[in-house]
Amino acid sequence: MKGFMTSCINFPYRADIDGLRAIAILPVVLFHLFPNLVSGGFIGVDIFFVISGFLISTGILSQLNDGAFSFSGFYARRIKRIFPSLLVVLGFCLVAGWFLLLADEYAALGKHVAGASVFISNLILFKESGYFDVAAETKPLLNLWSLGIEEQFYLIWPIILWLSFRSKAILLSTLLAVAALSFLLNVSLIASNHELVFYLPFARFWELVAGAFLAWLNCADCPKFGPIKYATRKLKINVDKHRQIFANLQSVLGLSLILGGLFFIKSGPNFPGWSALLPVVGSMCIIGAGRDAIVNSKILSNKIFVWIGLISFPLYLWHWPLISFVRIVGGVNLTLQEGVALLVASIFLAWLTYQFVEKPIRKSQKNMKKAVFALAFLMTILGCIGLIIYLKDGYPSRLVAIGNSHSSSYDIADGERIIFGNVDSLRKILVYGDSHAGHLTKALNDVLGREYQLIYIKGCFLGENISLPDDCNDLDSYKNSIELLKEYRGQKLDAVITSQRWTRHGINEERKIHNALLDRINIFGLRASQVFIIGEAPEVDRQCEIAAASMPFRNYLHGKCNDFKANKAWIHEFIKTSSEINFPDNVHLIQPYNMICPNDHCIVVRGDGVVNFNDTHHFSFEGSYPIVQEISRILRLNSALTSQ
Repeated sequence: MKGFMTSCINFPYRADIDGLRAIAILPVVLFHLFPNLVSGGFIGVDIFFVISGFLISTGILSQLNDGAFSFSGFYARRIKRIFPSLLVVLGFCLVAGWFLLLADEYAALGKHVAGASVFISNLILFKESGYFDVAAETKPLLNLWSLGIEEQFYLIWPIILWLSFRSKAILLSTLLAVAALSFLLNVSLIASNHELVFYLPFARFWELVAGAFLAWLNCADCPKFGPIKYATRKLKINVDKHRQIFANLQSVLGLSLILGGLFFIKSGPNFPGWSALLPVVGSMCIIGAGRDAIVNSKILSNKIFVWIGLISFPLYLWHWPLISFVRIVGGVNLTLQEGVALLVASIFLAWLTYQFVEKPIRKSQKNMKKAVFALAFLMTILGCIGLIIYLKDGYPSRLVAIGNSHSSSYDIADGERIIFGNVDSLRKILVYGDSHAGHLTKALNDVLGREYQLIYIKGCFLGENISLPDDCNDLDSYKNSIELLKEYRGQKLDAVITSQRWTRHGINEERKIHNALLDRINIFGLRASQVFIIGEAPEVDRQCEIAAASMPFRNYLHGKCNDFKANKAWIHEFIKTSSEINFPDNVHLIQPYNMICPNDHCIVVRGDGVVNFNDTHHFSFEGSYPIVQEISRILRLNSALTSQ
């Protein structure tokens, strides 16, 4: 083999293949913009797989035949082909995401950029949601799953061809074996594990190998190959006499199969499976028919189709992020006007990228080695930036609305105790409960920590006669919590504060609420001057509300945030039932709902930009502050009365 970057591909340009690229990309874009227009438009990706397998394998086999192949040269060409446009689009997504996405959305984008930089997008998406899921529509880099499969294929395919090249029989057997095994995985697993078949490479390799088989046939012109002549001689077929007729019929058949797939294949769990044969075999027929076949020469070689084919790769990269960002900002459903505008914008950006980025870099022969290393370096930097964004949780400080929110709870496990505040003080406040007690602790420390020794015992319990919730199955931790509480039975406590996520215990009707509250008054036999029972915290759609408050251009979210009506109805019943109970004078029931949800509307983001919640049902430090201030007010009032 020759030195770095010295090999070349001796394959004449075929305009009809660029035209076939147009047939592949246009349905994909139209399917994503107008799903009802071309129900099977997504099969364009399968056409791309066949084209890629044919062109790349033809280049490798030609170079192997000429003794000019080198692995370094091959991967250098892949970098020059893929990286320029991909860098531009990934960079755009990171910049756009900074301004348009919430923290969790931007963190996910960072992860996908990092994955795309090493071509494992398909593996990441496999662990997330399906390609046809609604949630998938708001992933700006969803479309890069196919690029992941393609590049994973080309990690091993040159090695396979290089090892099997010296023998025609071994080469053909290798092609057939890889295709057969991959196709068998595809059809055998599609019913039981659709996501695996769709995203993982080994169930898709057969589509690229289909193109490679055409390349093998095309190598009849190479001195070391003669498969076409050999096959026709053995079968006694006079191909030359009717070659053009056969080619025309083959191209028409190929186009018919592709059109059939575009309009009759439906998105869903049955694809790829057997249905993928339509675009794959159709593409094989068209490519194999040759440039002079009627479909290839009259339709696919048309200047418009060829031009679209030339920009097909940047168009594929650009169209989905644009669609995704618009859906994130304006809602999932696109209007006709938005769809048309996105189509025009995608084509325009694709042309700009092709004309001023992709084409100059691919055509340039100067400092090729430096260009390749520069592209690889930039991709590495971009991947690292994406990883940092992911590890930094999407940089939540970008959003004004959550700039002043803080953690509310000390992090301890069930069955554990933490003592904080003024640990030397003889005045003690005991806090017990699950995480709904925990989210009061830091505000308690801030308001009462100078005067009181504060003790927090975390446990999955409500009272001695209340059953454990289903998700509290650690009996040892539960027993530890009870034993820790019992240590304080003989001690004088200024206050006991108890809080729990009541709905976890199945307390969902009036009788159960009544019994639970009466049981709670017992507080495990503790002797406390004042007892505070904290009611249920409301459930809110935190991320949605933050988006609506942080990003005015996403104001459509205000009307779409989950109102958690079932939770509200339960809290209303809880408040009603508790108001009918005559509590002892030293027992105080505090309802967070009345503080956080005036007029039955829960305030997630306050007017000053502070968020009252850390997640869907835990208060932030700021959100818990009014509850603790009310506890402090009652303590001071009773202290003043006692001292009189």
